Amino acid sequence: MNNESAVMQFARVARKSGKQLIVAVREQDMKKMEAESGRIIKIH
Repeated sequence: MNNESAVMQFARVARKSGKQLIVAVREQDMKKMEAESGRIIKIH
């Protein structure tokens, strides 16, 4: 399974359940995930 797909699926489920999703990703993945989820909180 592609890790990005798993994260995207988890993000959608978390949003549907109304829970805040916090994800730590690499910079290059950030743009892709922002496009999908619309809101990303980056952890350093």
